[in-house]
Amino acid sequence: MRCAQCGIDNPNSANFCVGCGAGLPANPPPLPGTFPPVARTWYVLIAGQQSGPYPEEQLRDWVVRGQVAGDALICSEGMTEWVKAGEFFGRTATSGGRFSSQPMEFVAGVGALFGRTLLLIFGILLVIPAPWAITYFYQWFIAHLRLPRVSRLEFTGTPGDKWIICIILALGGYIGAFKNPAFQLVPLFLQPYLSLLLVRWVVGKLTADGRPLPLRFTGGYWRFFGWYLLIVLSMFTIIGWAWVIAANMRWVCRQVEGTNTQVTFTGTGLEILWRTFVFVFSAIVIIPIPWTLHWYTRWFMRQFSLESRIYG
Repeated sequence: MRCAQCGIDNPNSANFCVGCGAGLPANPPPLPGTFPPVARTWYVLIAGQQSGPYPEEQLRDWVVRGQVAGDALICSEGMTEWVKAGEFFGRTATSGGRFSSQPMEFVAGVGALFGRTLLLIFGILLVIPAPWAITYFYQWFIAHLRLPRVSRLEFTGTPGDKWIICIILALGGYIGAFKNPAFQLVPLFLQPYLSLLLVRWVVGKLTADGRPLPLRFTGGYWRFFGWYLLIVLSMFTIIGWAWVIAANMRWVCRQVEGTNTQVTFTGTGLEILWRTFVFVFSAIVIIPIPWTLHWYTRWFMRQFSLESRIYG
């Protein structure tokens, strides 16, 4: 049964939405002779009202996705007291009213990442293959990310979704060939707009274990442009750009909404700075590039983690 308030699908037996706590239309009584499910089921206490029962796997999935808060009280048949969903399903309470999970992991090998990166670069340089190169890189990269209790994360976008944006982004690399100063200003305003559209596209096309994630990126163009301009200007400070990028990553994470789960970025400017310098120096030598690229990517992705907001 789909909630009219937040759009989350609930079991037919639910009296209240597990996402927002809104009341659901009454259901007809079960047919005579209906047998109870064999699998373990759970009841959830939402806004002081008992709702359920829900299959254990379904409830576990809701907790992982943030559709059920980590401190929501749950109880199963035979239990003598209510327990917190986050604690039962393996999360650890932290201060500040959140339940934190393990950081994101990137699990692809050195050669695979280097090869896919080269294909992405060549596809963009050739312009026409850019939509396929960008889309397939996202699909491959996201498929090799691991989140706690999510066995399969996928990006379901296709090259036809944003092909014109990918083409324009690829062409942007050649604008420097024009001597007219007006052309030099085009990327300053166009690049952040196109990048914003791509971010919204990627966030909106994510699935976990085959189910779409109700995520959206809520950041607007002018703030996105402001961060882009700040990053460009910070490059003239030699080292200040690293702290700007760290702050920008935290801002980007805060704009991802749709569930009770919040994406966080824990990397610092100093950590970004010295690792970037190591990667740049390795690029000068050329030979270590595949290994330093893999080392840098794994570290960077580990700076992202999920925190489930709790109510009250």
